[in-house]
Parts: sequence; C-alpha cells; structure tokens
Amino acid sequence: MKYHNYIEGMIKFIITVVAIFFVFNLSAGQNCLPPQSINNTGHYLDLFFKNNNRDLKQELKSKLKDYRFLIIPGIDFDFQDGFYNQLDLKLIKVFIEKFFSGREKFIDYQHLLAELNLPYYQMSINDFRNRNEFDKVGKIIELIRDSKKNLVIIAHSKGGTDLLDALIKMNHSIYLKNYINKIKGIIFLQTPIQGSPLANVLYELSHDSNFRWIEGVINWATGLNRKTAKNLSLEYRANFNEIHHDFFNQLGKKIPIISFSSSIPSDSTRYKMQIFKLFRDISFESSGLDNDGLIPCNSAFINSPFVTVTNLDHLTIINSSSKQQRRGTDYDRKKMILVLLKLLFDN
Repeated sequence: MKYHNYIEGMIKFIITVVAIFFVFNLSAGQNCLPPQSINNTGHYLDLFFKNNNRDLKQELKSKLKDYRFLIIPGIDFDFQDGFYNQLDLKLIKVFIEKFFSGREKFIDYQHLLAELNLPYYQMSINDFRNRNEFDKVGKIIELIRDSKKNLVIIAHSKGGTDLLDALIKMNHSIYLKNYINKIKGIIFLQTPIQGSPLANVLYELSHDSNFRWIEGVINWATGLNRKTAKNLSLEYRANFNEIHHDFFNQLGKKIPIISFSSSIPSDSTRYKMQIFKLFRDISFESSGLDNDGLIPCNSAFINSPFVTVTNLDHLTIINSSSKQQRRGTDYDRKKMILVLLKLLFDN
C-alpha cells in the first residue's frame, strides 16, 4: 500500500511539474517584485565595474574602523535545526558539526574583513553546542545585546528574516529595545522579505500525503520544511510586513539598510546546484517572478535602497570564490560587499 502511494505521489508530482511548464507562458526580460524603494542597481554596477578593491578598501577602512560585523547565515541553519537537535548521539552531532563548519560559506567575507582588520562574528552550529534547543532568533538577540562595539550586520537568505524577528522581539522588550541602537548598518542578501514562490509551492504540496517525500528532497536541497515554507510564503510575508510596517519604517529611518537580490535565467550555466534550476523554473512558472532559485528579484526591505543583479543563483554569493573559480563561474564577492558598504554609508 505504501509503495502504491509512493508511485502515485511521484506520478502526481511529475504531472504537476509538466503542467506548470505548459500552462504558464514564459515571459521575456526580467519580471521582479514591485520596487519597495529606490533602485540603486545602476549606481551599484557603475561602482562595481569602475572601481578596484584596493581603492574601495582604502576609502571604507576609516568609516568602518569602529564597527564589529555580524554575519547571519540562512539555509544552513535550517539544515541544522532539522538534523542536529533531533539527534541524541553525540558522535553523530560531532560529525554534523564538522560537516557544516567545513562547508566554506562566507569565506570571502571573512577574508575581506580580516584584510580590513575589522572584528567579525559569523554564527555557526557551535553557537548551540551547549544549548537544549535551537533558538537562532534568541542567539541573534544575545549577540546584539552583548556586543561591545556598534554593529554592521550582513544577513543572507532566511538569516535576514530571522534578524527581523529578533529586532521585533527586542522592540517589544523595555529591557532590550535600546540595544537596537547598536546596529549602524544592515545588508540583506537574497532575503525573502516579501516571500518565496517556492515556499508557496512546497507548503501547498506538503498538505498532500502523497507528496511528503518531496518535502524531504526540498528540505535537503534548500533547508525549507513545512513550517518555514508557511512562514516564507508570499501571502504570509505580505501580511507580516503589513503588521510590522510602522516599526520597519522607523527602523529604515534610523539605520542605513540596503537589500541585494538576484535572478538567474533558466538556461544559465552558473547554477551552484542543478536542482536550483528546477526550483527556479517552478518558482517562475507558479508566480511569474524571476528569481535566484528561491527568492524573487527586487525582494527588499521597505523604504530602503536595493540592488538587483542577474545571472546569480541563491548560493553563488556565499560560496568560496576558489570553488567557483574552478567552475568558471566566479563572482567577486569581496567587491560586491565593498560596493554595498559604500552605498550603505554614502546614503
């Protein structure tokens, strides 16, 4: 009976994917979310191609010397939540800890900050070594509260929405509210502030028992499970942003914030994982929005500048450049961060 349901579910999934591809018409050009604020893409590209890293570092070094950087990852933490805290065997936990710590994410960012002689902290699975539960939002609050320096925060993917959850909690606490003033700049990288079409698709499929296996595959590839899919759906995020609109508006006035998003064509050769091509196409055909495999282009924080570039998938900008260089698909992540920082502090 289980085997029959599995086959039936697989057939339904294939039919769904085929239907998505044939029911919707492919559109030409880039179709993004409606702009939330000022589009700084032209300025970003101008700075990116006309400046070298040395000059940008020289210009920014004095502006950043009093800050500490906090890097908040996204997808990996969803993996860890699913695997790490549901295991009792310490030996397996040690293996998973080594696995995630060795995935070479944000290496270019770390090297850049070291070159600038700037202190930084990158959240990792080690933050939860001695904790009974996986509380990422709580850890973000703790890191902001305990920082002895003012902070510039770089948040990728779901890490950005986790940061917003942390700031909302802090704003509702008389004790914690003033610690928000420590934050002097935020860069949101490919953050689903306005939601993810793939999250919509997964959430709908997860209610069909024949599709439960698909949730496991997508969770393995992207970190999205049923709970996070609901919280990252387009409808949920629209409602969430409306509820917290006043606070977000005030936040954008007090703190320099810039958002970076991207999209990638279906026929691109620059996919980090080929399964992201499938996710990109499903997301596009179900929503009509160009995306990076997970997040639509123009996904941005309200009333703050944003940048949207093309031909970058959701993982490229956090991977090690040396790995991407071997694939012939390198992107200068150091210069990307330098230009975003310049835009952040020039505004």
